[in-house]
Amino acid sequence: MWLDGLDSPSYGPASEMTQIMQHTICHALKEALKTKVRLASSSLAMSDAMFAQYERGSAGFVRHSDNSNPLTDPRTVSAVYYLNTIHPQHGGQLLLHRKDEDIDYDDNDSDDNQQQIVRVSPKSDRLVLFWSHMDHEVTPFNHDAPEPRRALSFWYLKDVRMTREHRSSSNSDSRSIGNEDGDDSAANYSPLREFIKELPA
Repeated sequence: MWLDGLDSPSYGPASEMTQIMQHTICHALKEALKTKVRLASSSLAMSDAMFAQYERGSAGFVRHSDNSNPLTDPRTVSAVYYLNTIHPQHGGQLLLHRKDEDIDYDDNDSDDNQQQIVRVSPKSDRLVLFWSHMDHEVTPFNHDAPEPRRALSFWYLKDVRMTREHRSSSNSDSRSIGNEDGDDSAANYSPLREFIKELPA
C-alpha cells in the first residue's frame, strides 16, 4: 500500500509520518547533505511512502540495494520508519552492509568482519536513514512473534538535472531534456515498479 500524506485519517500515524518525512525531514536532509548530493526540489524530492507488513513466519527480504545504477535511478537516501516494536528474538531485523564486498560472515567471525553489518531491530517510532546504494536485507520473521512487523519505507531522490548536465559533456542533446520545474526522471520514477522487479519469482 502506498501513502502520499493526504490519505484518509483512518491511516493515522502512518499518514502523519508521511507528511513529516515529505516536509520537515526532507528539508533537514537537503541542508545536511548539500555538500555531498543535491536532492530534487521539495515537491519531487521524496517518493510516496510504502507500507509493508511482514506476517509471522515470513522469509524476510533478501540482500539487495535500492539503487544499483545511479545513472538511471534517482533514489539517494532510503528511510525506514517502524510502526511497532519487535523483540530481536523474533527476527525481522534490518541488516545494513557497510561495504559492497561480499563477505562470508558465517565462516569468518572476526571482529573486523562483524563490524561490517549494522543490525537494527524494529522499535516503534524509530527512523532509520541510509544511502540507497548500501546493501541491506530483512531477516526471517519467526512464527511465534506476538504481532506482524509493520513499517513505512521512503526514498529521497536526487536532482537528476545535475546528472544530465554531467552527461551533456559527451552528448549535447541531453541539455534539452527536463525543465526548470524538475519535470524529469525524478517525477516519472515509480518506486512501485522497481519494487515489483525485485520481488522473488
